[in-house]
Amino acid sequence: MSWSSLPRSHFPLIILAWTSILVHFLIIIVIRKFRKRNQLYQNPYITLALAQSIPSIMLLLHVELLVRPREFGLFQLFRASTNSKLAAILLGLQTAQKSQLIIFQIPFALNLAFTAFVATLSYHKIWSLPTIALAITLPLSVPVAFVAIPVQYNVSFVASGDGINLQTPSECMAILSIAAQSCSVLTIIICVPLYAVAAYHSRKTYAYAHNPHIVKQERIHLICALVSFGVIILDSIRAALLIISTFQHPIDFALYEAVMPYWYHTTELMCCVQPWVMLVGNVHIRRNLLYLLFNINPTPVNPAPHSDKSISLILIAPTPLMRAPQPAYF
Repeated sequence: MSWSSLPRSHFPLIILAWTSILVHFLIIIVIRKFRKRNQLYQNPYITLALAQSIPSIMLLLHVELLVRPREFGLFQLFRASTNSKLAAILLGLQTAQKSQLIIFQIPFALNLAFTAFVATLSYHKIWSLPTIALAITLPLSVPVAFVAIPVQYNVSFVASGDGINLQTPSECMAILSIAAQSCSVLTIIICVPLYAVAAYHSRKTYAYAHNPHIVKQERIHLICALVSFGVIILDSIRAALLIISTFQHPIDFALYEAVMPYWYHTTELMCCVQPWVMLVGNVHIRRNLLYLLFNINPTPVNPAPHSDKSISLILIAPTPLMRAPQPAYF
């Protein structure tokens, strides 16, 4: 098979994926370059954002360089093998990376909920450096369990006339699917009430805001958070339908074939949405990015008095309007 056999719907995804990878790296460079001179980048949530970008970039590269070429035979990645531990590790790592992105939504949702109820001083006591370190350690420790699952089975990639096929017992795939779906369900159960609380409280606080610019920015922040979380829900629904089709007796091949091709769409969208909501939700990163690329001197945006130096970055830092008593200027 060749690039001509690749479905046309994959080409926009490929362009979006590589563009998002580039934006990911540019945002990381901006944060690292301006972190010392800009106090807004010294918030502990920046560290959480950098850690969250690791599984996102890795999963995009995994899809673009391994999964899609392997399925469509764009180039031979693995030779015929009866038992490949490397293939087993890659299979578990692929599932682990998606679970990392999903689990990372929990501290972000907790952040929005805490900003709705907790004052500024208490907020900093809760989200201290040890708490941030714990929020990073838990999602990044997921690969240990997921990689260990397929290693116990005979998993290999076998080259054939139709490309490279994954040879693995159904028990291994079932365990990986159930484990991944359990992470998705747990994250959704935890995050949906927290996002609902944040949305409800934000509507109440909008009425007391005196700056329409802040209200507009906070609405953008909340919409970005819901969009990012909504893509994860779509991927979880797709995975649930896939599990239902495989556990039926006999297997519902019609449902399986209808749902399986959308794995690329939901997976890549889940990774690609992260850097774009960061750009949309934060004016400082946008302006520093323009300065980095085109040497355009950005107009400084100074935080208002009583600001806690948070970056107000969706998926990274608290929304200032939700903090009492005075909001920070975005």
